[in-house]
Amino acid sequence: KDEIESDYKFYCKNISKYGHPMSLESIYWIIDFLSKNKFNKIADFGSGFSSYIIRKFCDCEIYSYDTDGQWLKKTVDYLKMKNLSTDNMILYEIGKVEKDFDFIIWDLGNKDFRRSEFLKNIENLENTICLIDDCHDNRYITMCRNLRDKKGYQLEEIKEVKDEFGRYVSIVAKSGLEYIL
Repeated sequence: KDEIESDYKFYCKNISKYGHPMSLESIYWIIDFLSKNKFNKIADFGSGFSSYIIRKFCDCEIYSYDTDGQWLKKTVDYLKMKNLSTDNMILYEIGKVEKDFDFIIWDLGNKDFRRSEFLKNIENLENTICLIDDCHDNRYITMCRNLRDKKGYQLEEIKEVKDEFGRYVSIVAKSGLEYIL
């Protein structure tokens, strides 16, 4: 835990800005979630510290997507500095998204783009456990709740990981997909 906190502080000071990467509380929760669930194919949409975490803690096929080529390069440089794989680092385009992921972290772009792109990809993610970041934002949690209420998806709001900004993550998955919280 100390190593992750130290890496997070370094990342926030030297690569990003504090409050921009996924919260440290959410990171710890994801590490625990990944240790309980064995996935074969994972992606993070919105590269950054989450790319580091999944590549550090998962021994499987991993993809990282981002809409910004310069940011993707920063992520690649950070992963190299940490001696982690930089395979499958992809500039995001809707047609370039792989299928058949077991688990994804969705933190791509912001505001309406993040919501609309997730919904554009939803058919490709039907057999995927999806972690949505920043569910304090009404746009994102409303999208998750609508998927639950109108499409029958499972929804787990992980509010115990709220940070000082009120940010938290949620799990959205098609009913019947199994995972351990």
